[in-house]
Amino acid sequence: MEILEFLKTLDPQDDEHWTRDGLPRIELVRAGLNNPEVSREMVTEAAPLFSRLNPQFPDDDEDEEGPAEDELAEAANLLQKAELELDRARLRKEAAQKAHDDILIKQGIGTEPDHLANQRNIMAHLASQAAQRAEQGVRRRMALSLVDVDDLRGRSYLDEAMAARRGRGTQRPQYPIPED
Repeated sequence: MEILEFLKTLDPQDDEHWTRDGLPRIELVRAGLNNPEVSREMVTEAAPLFSRLNPQFPDDDEDEEGPAEDELAEAANLLQKAELELDRARLRKEAAQKAHDDILIKQGIGTEPDHLANQRNIMAHLASQAAQRAEQGVRRRMALSLVDVDDLRGRSYLDEAMAARRGRGTQRPQYPIPED
């Protein structure tokens, strides 16, 4: 009898079969297999998820979840490859379109109308502005990462001056209180 077969015979209701952690007692497994060399590592290796509350065996996992996980991983891998091929195809299409347009322009067949040239200039300007904003954001984040928040003042200079206690006005003259 091997370890998995013996573990299947254990009764979850019998406290004598289990440790406080819910694992099978090694002494019981050794006695059941007539093998004093059985260790906790061997039992864990044979059934890694097996416990009193979770009696799962490697055979059960492969039948129920194993192929589904493998299929899911394979499908995700295929999807990733397809997206990569699609991106490469788009880049090739854009490069071919640009080369085609350049040839037409050189031959004078496809000279660009003024409004398209203007539009291309505007789009190039907008792209450069976006790149500058991105670079500026990176510089700001880098600068802020060097600042320690604890060193920042919590109050403005004006608030501190207004809240400061000066020696003025504390020595007021005592006027006699008139009695009726």
